[in-house]
Amino acid sequence: NHAGGYVRLALVPEGQHKVYEHFEKNVLKIVCYGHDERRGKTSYGDCVHPCNARKGCEYMANVYDGNRYDTTIKIPYNLPEGVYILQYMSALSAHRTFYYSCARLKITGGKPSLPCKRTGLAP
Repeated sequence: NHAGGYVRLALVPEGQHKVYEHFEKNVLKIVCYGHDERRGKTSYGDCVHPCNARKGCEYMANVYDGNRYDTTIKIPYNLPEGVYILQYMSALSAHRTFYYSCARLKITGGKPSLPCKRTGLAP
């Protein structure tokens, strides 16, 4: 794993995924994550596992752990049914470029008539 940085998750309807600005306007979550604090265990931005010398999956056990490499998201309940593209974009501490990936999701049961409150704007 790469150590330290942030991940931005964005969701757009299929067909809008070829325009970068659509992802910028539809961010679901931005999450930061940490690095291995042991001397010499983070080199060139990569974490030598187990991070901070924790055994097995122990490094995933504490939800407040800044070294975790997982997160949860809530899909807005007022999206119309259809196929969406979830974009993963990460900025890593020692790397000069962003990493991108995506997944196709089929969303069903959405109720577009229900109001969905925006809780804030992503930076």
